[in-house]
Amino acid sequence: MRLRSSIFGSGKETELFHAIQSTWGDRFLILPQLPWTALFDLGKSMHASDSVADSSEFFRKTSVDYVIATRQGEPLLAIEFDGLLQGFSRRSEYVPREQTDNPRRKRNLRLKLEYALQHGLPFFVVGSEEFREWYSDEEDGLELTIVDGLIGYTLSNRLFAQRFHAGAEDALRDATGLPANERTESLQNWADGLEVESLFEVSPFYRETQRFESQLSEAYQGSSYQERARLSFLPEPSHDDEQPGRESVLVAESVRCRCSIRHSELGERSATVAVRNIGQPGTAEDISTQIAELLVWRKLWRAHKKARGLG
Repeated sequence: MRLRSSIFGSGKETELFHAIQSTWGDRFLILPQLPWTALFDLGKSMHASDSVADSSEFFRKTSVDYVIATRQGEPLLAIEFDGLLQGFSRRSEYVPREQTDNPRRKRNLRLKLEYALQHGLPFFVVGSEEFREWYSDEEDGLELTIVDGLIGYTLSNRLFAQRFHAGAEDALRDATGLPANERTESLQNWADGLEVESLFEVSPFYRETQRFESQLSEAYQGSSYQERARLSFLPEPSHDDEQPGRESVLVAESVRCRCSIRHSELGERSATVAVRNIGQPGTAEDISTQIAELLVWRKLWRAHKKARGLG
């Protein structure tokens, strides 16, 4: 027995830890190689009704690659990097990209997914594809990946839910006495405002998009734009005028978003982003849309700079 030279299983795991740390470490604890028993009280949570109750020994020995937690130590979400098979998690299902002769790997990841989701912890299996850089800003040193989208999506939803429950009573009271249609509109505007605030506070993709949109609005006061985003689910067939059904979301391997924006002064720009169908239904759709929108707004900003001779 000897002291290990690193807590990480590989150089890639070390690199990915620093990638998460650079974007989120100023606000949250990024905990690598955290034992499962640090996340869950197995003695209390593993009972006869649990589908994984017969795997208690596995859970007592296993760990999680990366956990994002509050500064007070509350776990918010967990990420498992599948460097071997480059798989991903779709709901509670593990989908490997490569084949393996070891059935235990697939079983163990499925057990982790099922257990974490059953007990309220968002848990994602990702491969190198989810750590590929989609957006960077050299001036700010910002580099964003699908994993950043997953973290932003999960934490903004959590923040929205907290603020919604905290403020719902006051919002209902403020809307009391209004005509039915105005009351509905008032409550919807309140909820929409909470969603935007939560996204802006947590999601780096959304925050960057708002920055470009605000700068262009200031530069072209009175200008207008039309935005169109179309989702398709791969490998399911999709046509421009066809809205894919929810069943497509459940079975698709990837979600692709094509976003186009026609600006009254700068013309039309577009971008297409494909994201593996990771997480719960709606997760990959939201992330691919956020990234595509950001890429288009950056293209418009660069077109503006070129038109004004700003480099």
